[in-house]
Amino acid sequence: MTENAPASIPQGSQAEPDAAAAPQQLTGTRIVLADINVQAGERTLLQNASAEFPAGQVTLLLGCSGVGKSVLLRILAGLATSPSTGIRYAGDVHFEQADGSHRTIDDGDAPVAVVFQNYALFDELTPVENVQIALDHCRTTGWRGNHQAAVELLRDLAVPMDRPTAVMSGGQQQRLAIARAIGMETDVVFYDEPTSGLDTRTASRVAELIRSTQLKFRRTTVIVTHDYEALMNIADHIVLIDHLQQKLVPLVREHWNQLPAILGEPPAADEPHGSGPGIPALIRKNVAALAVGTGQIVTDILRLPADLLPLWKSFRWGLRATAHYLNLVAGPSACAYMMIAGVILGFVAQDFIFRYLPFRQFTEPLLIENLLQGTGFSLYRFLVPILATILIAARSGAAVSADIGSKVYGNQIDAIRTIGMRPWQTLR
Repeated sequence: MTENAPASIPQGSQAEPDAAAAPQQLTGTRIVLADINVQAGERTLLQNASAEFPAGQVTLLLGCSGVGKSVLLRILAGLATSPSTGIRYAGDVHFEQADGSHRTIDDGDAPVAVVFQNYALFDELTPVENVQIALDHCRTTGWRGNHQAAVELLRDLAVPMDRPTAVMSGGQQQRLAIARAIGMETDVVFYDEPTSGLDTRTASRVAELIRSTQLKFRRTTVIVTHDYEALMNIADHIVLIDHLQQKLVPLVREHWNQLPAILGEPPAADEPHGSGPGIPALIRKNVAALAVGTGQIVTDILRLPADLLPLWKSFRWGLRATAHYLNLVAGPSACAYMMIAGVILGFVAQDFIFRYLPFRQFTEPLLIENLLQGTGFSLYRFLVPILATILIAARSGAAVSADIGSKVYGNQIDAIRTIGMRPWQTLR
């Protein structure tokens, strides 16, 4: 639809080199994308798109809402490998270092750190521990060295260390997330919408923080955003997602003042076609989904013994995670829960037995001893173990599901993956 089309991108914006990016030799890692095709669900976002993000500089990845900026970030960060994400992509993504060596996102150790939009911090850890957990999985300097490095990073970024992570302000949490990303000593740092929802003054402060951090640590920095007004002043390069041509378009500095016209309006929402797929198509789709799900369940069952082995990169943090979940399912609150349930069960059983005893005034003195023995035997040999098993399973499942669900919602699972931990081992 023409009203949603962005203005035509000025000629030469893809071919001319950026004057500010000129041919100076920069250290660090350059990201090269070649012939990338991206599909999210049934929607195609990119087709045969190519671009590069220069080493040691700040690049803005711009685009209207809904064009796939965050999807592309997840691909570059190695977070879109699972079919359950609904993201499919093909093409080449290389991280090229100054010595000529390169790695791909399929290597599993791509040099990437991510500062998530909601920061993805671990509330159960202190600020120092939030940084140290990343350092312990990325460095080999030992616990004491990593602890001291974490403290120094937090001091450099003015992050308070005297309060729990959960009660820190938004700005403090953002600086903590940046400290964690910088401390990993990766060559590339991604920022996902760092100024989203902020007022102009606060957004300018965040931009200054990102720029000063990049100048100090000299990491290749890619900022995924639609807020170009706040971040354009700190950028060395801009790459635009053209949702009409489904391409990645680098913009030269001379055309940056035309960004409002170039970006245009967001793409229109996809309208349903006709009455949707027919019954045969739905049956085929559901059968295919069932087959894939069944195969995944079988695979998970076969892998479970190996996944349960304590093959952690950091034994200390593996034990911390194990203790955390043991406390959820067998901590003081779980014991109190079972005691209260047992008392209620025993009281109800005894009360009903004696309340509805026929000719109670005559039979109770004669049968009370035998009744107590019989109900005690049935309760503590049969009912209590069965009900306790059900209650423990229900409570444990609810507690663990709630904890993992909050980690998924808060991007903490993604953060665990980016710092080098294995969620399928750490959380099982």
